[in-house]
Amino acid sequence: MRSIPLLSFLLTLAPLSLACTDKDGDTAATDGGDGGDGSTGEAPFPDCDAGSRLCILVGDYTDSEYQMTADWDYLLDGGVFFGDDSAQTVLTIDPGVTVYGSGANEGLLVIRRGSRIEGAAGSADAPIVFTTDQLEGARTRGGWGGLILNGRAPINNCSDGVAENLPCEAEGEGGSGLYGGDDPTDGSGTLRYVRVEFGGTEINSEDEVNGIAFQGVGSGTTVENIQVHMNLDDGIEFFGGTVNVSNLLITGAGDDSLDWVNGWTGTAENVVLQLYSDDGDHGIEADNYEDQMAALPRSGPTLRQVTMIGRGDSDGVGALFRRGTALDAANILITGFGGGCLDIDDAATWALANSSLRMVDSVVACDNNFVEDSEDSPSSVGLWFGNGSGNISSSPAAQPMTGWVPDAGSDADFGAGAYAGAFPPGGTALWTDGWTTDAVN
Repeated sequence: MRSIPLLSFLLTLAPLSLACTDKDGDTAATDGGDGGDGSTGEAPFPDCDAGSRLCILVGDYTDSEYQMTADWDYLLDGGVFFGDDSAQTVLTIDPGVTVYGSGANEGLLVIRRGSRIEGAAGSADAPIVFTTDQLEGARTRGGWGGLILNGRAPINNCSDGVAENLPCEAEGEGGSGLYGGDDPTDGSGTLRYVRVEFGGTEINSEDEVNGIAFQGVGSGTTVENIQVHMNLDDGIEFFGGTVNVSNLLITGAGDDSLDWVNGWTGTAENVVLQLYSDDGDHGIEADNYEDQMAALPRSGPTLRQVTMIGRGDSDGVGALFRRGTALDAANILITGFGGGCLDIDDAATWALANSSLRMVDSVVACDNNFVEDSEDSPSSVGLWFGNGSGNISSSPAAQPMTGWVPDAGSDADFGAGAYAGAFPPGGTALWTDGWTTDAVN
C-alpha cells in the first residue's frame, strides 16, 4: 500500500467543500483527463483532492453505485454508510485499494441492509487493506473503527425481545443501524483477499467495534481469504445470520479472536486464531442468546480445520461454549492457552452435549486442557471431549509447532492426509502466503 504519513494534515488541505481538481487545474470529476499517473483523473467520490490523490468519505452514500479504484486513497472520516436500508447501493472496491480509517474521528465503514460491498475481490499480490491513519511504526489497536456488514438473514435477538417474532431485527453495534430479517440466502456482496488491521476503536465504555462484524449476514455473501489483525476488541463477531467463511486468519486481537452470538448457523473452514503475548482473551467465545438461551434460530455453526494458539501464561481459554450455543466441529487444534483449552458453561449448553454440541477428530494441547467447574458444569468437559470420535488430549510438549503449522509427527498428524488444524503437519505452501501481515505497529 502507499504510505500516507500526514493524513490528518491532508484533511486540512482538502476540506469537504473543496472541488476535486486534477493536476491541470480542471475539475477532475468532469475533466476525464489523465490524472498524472495513467488514470483517467476522474474523482470516484464527491470530496477528493487530485493533488494528494485522496478522497475523504463522510456520512451516507445512497446512489446506486460507487467504485474505489487503486489510483486513489480513501479516508473514512467518522461513520461512513453505504445504502439506506431499502434501495440497493453497490460499493465496488478494486484489488490493491487501501482504505484508511480516521483515528481522531472514529472512522467506520458500514454496508447497510439491501446493499452490497461487491467486487471487493483482491488477490494474494494485491489485497484490499483497511487500516488506520496512524503513522507506520506508531500504529496501535483501536486506531480506527472497523468494517460492519448488515444483512437480512435470521437472528434471534429481536428489538422487542421476542425471538419468535418475524422478521426479527436488532440495532447493530457502534450505531450501525438495523440488521436481521427472514432471508437466510441474503447477499451482502464479496470479501476476498481483504485485510482489516489496527481497528476496534472504543465508541464508549460499553461499545467497542470488532474488526469485522457480520450482523444478520446471509449465505449469499462470499467471504474468503480474510485477515483481521491487531484489533482492540474481538477480531470477528457473527451476530446471527448464515454467512459462510473460509481461509480466515485472526492475529493479535485484544479481546477474543472469534465470537458468535444470536443464532449464527454458518460454516467456518480453514481458520487460524493466534493471540499475541501482550493482550488477548479467548480464541473462541461462543453464545446463543444471553437473555433467552433457547432462542431460535439457535447458534450452531459448523467448524472445520481450525488452529487456535494462545498466549501461554494468560488466563484466556481456547474455546468457551456457553449460553445455549450448539456446535458441529471437526479437525480442531488448540494449544497454548493458560486458562485451559476447552470450557463449557451453563445448563442450556450442557443440555446439548450429547446431541448438537459436537467435536470430533480434534487435538487439545494446553497445560490444563479442560476447565472443570462443578458450579457451571453438570458433567465433565474432559469426558465430553473424550467421547468425541478421534479426539486426542495431548500436551504442549507433544505438540510442537512451527508458526501455525504442526511439525510432522505431532499429535495433529492423523496420517493418510487427515489432520487437525488449518494446515497439514509439516506443510509449506500456506493459503496465508503473500497477502497477510504480522506487523505489530
